[in-house]
Amino acid sequence: MSPQVNQLRAVMQNYLPWHKARVNFTAAFILSLITLSTVNFTKLSNALNGQVKPAANYRRIQRFFAHFDLSGDCLTRLILHLLPVKSDFIVSIDRTNWKLGKFNINILTAGIIYEGVAFPICWQSRNSSPFWLLR
Repeated sequence: MSPQVNQLRAVMQNYLPWHKARVNFTAAFILSLITLSTVNFTKLSNALNGQVKPAANYRRIQRFFAHFDLSGDCLTRLILHLLPVKSDFIVSIDRTNWKLGKFNINILTAGIIYEGVAFPICWQSRNSSPFWLLR
């Protein structure tokens, strides 16, 4: 495991009450997202654990997103720890819409921008109540 993954994992373990394997995977996944600047699972699966086949990494990513519920409170504390204390932030708003078969997926997200990266603080999918990450 890279030193960056180990460093991020050490911080994450203080804020996320997850199993060590899940924290390890999440830290490696986040750093892969940043390094590759993509959300394409195929490309990310090539950048994750090099000890296993990319197909196994791809399936692990799929299982993570299909079966794991992220807690907003835990993520809030982690994001606040990682972001520097500032009095002025740039806020971004993004809307995405796509189809999954006949099902429309429509998500509105608000985020705080820091060094060119938007960190989500609130999102709402169509026909649902808003989820505020930072309360």
